[in-house]
Amino acid sequence: MNYDRIWKSMNDVEEAFSQITTIEFLTNQIQQSVNSDDIDSINDAAHALTAFIATYQKNFDEKFMVAWRHVVAPSDPNENLDNVTELTYSDVCKYYNKSEVPNDDAKG
Repeated sequence: MNYDRIWKSMNDVEEAFSQITTIEFLTNQIQQSVNSDDIDSINDAAHALTAFIATYQKNFDEKFMVAWRHVVAPSDPNENLDNVTELTYSDVCKYYNKSEVPNDDAKG
């Protein structure tokens, strides 16, 4: 495994996740607009939030898949993600539920 590639992958995931602050900002704007009964601002912020969510999810999913390929997959010799173009949450759950996954608590 290449440390620099792993670090970059995980940093990209963190940066993608940190964009969640945009969602927090927009939801706060909506709440302030509701409190002041400003329908136009509610509408504007809701449209911005709706448009941002899809872009945010796509970016996070792409960064997460790259990190998975660079960090998790290399540690499992049975994992083959060479031809995978999409990684879903259920794929991640399936991996975590494998009995072969080493448990750090089991080290003795």
